[in-house]
Amino acid sequence: MKNSRNFLLLMMAGSGTRFGQNLPKQFHLVNEEPVFIYILKQLNKISELDDIVIVTNPNFTSYTKECIDKNNFEKAIQIINGGSCRSESILFGLQEVKKMANDDDVVLMYDATHPIVDKEGVSKVINTIKEYGAASLVQHQCDTIYKIDEETSDVKEILERREIVAAASPEGFKFGKAFDIYTKTDLDTLNQMTSAGALAKHFGVPFKTVPMEKALNLKITYSIDMEIFKKIAAGYSE
Repeated sequence: MKNSRNFLLLMMAGSGTRFGQNLPKQFHLVNEEPVFIYILKQLNKISELDDIVIVTNPNFTSYTKECIDKNNFEKAIQIINGGSCRSESILFGLQEVKKMANDDDVVLMYDATHPIVDKEGVSKVINTIKEYGAASLVQHQCDTIYKIDEETSDVKEILERREIVAAASPEGFKFGKAFDIYTKTDLDTLNQMTSAGALAKHFGVPFKTVPMEKALNLKITYSIDMEIFKKIAAGYSE
């Protein structure tokens, strides 16, 4: 019988419209390397991960391969083109993993917008998925959390921060469940629930959260986020 395996989809097919520049954020150079290579170098050190499938922006497929070939990654890395939206890109990734995976294998989705990898957190998410079927890395909130009126910006309610977490990367499922959800649900519905947590809740799949402990939940959305990351990366030791 085939041993259990752990797959990771590195989601980097986006065009970065909110980033405000022509070059998608995952290809910006940090310490003379694109952001996604910085991420891959961290993922490559996680022993529990077996295979990585890069779901890339179709306009940068050749460049992605060129960058991969310059590095000696120990893990098996495949490159496929993403789709027109995140959900379709995940579907394409799952179809590729289907060629290698059993239903009880683990598949993680890691967004290239999160450049700092919590290696211990990834391992804990894998173990949690094996036990419960679906999970996400999250960060607990330390600041006061307000619920506001969208129109007036007035504070309507103070939320209990102990009950509030921010999703981080990775999130994932046992492969059979992920493949079933993404192949049997229309893209319009999937696009309304882009996170694993939303999908798990919609389909009645138990979904656990795993708190981050060893990394910063930095997400690169705007140009200022990239500048913050560059300052962090300048003193970062792999």
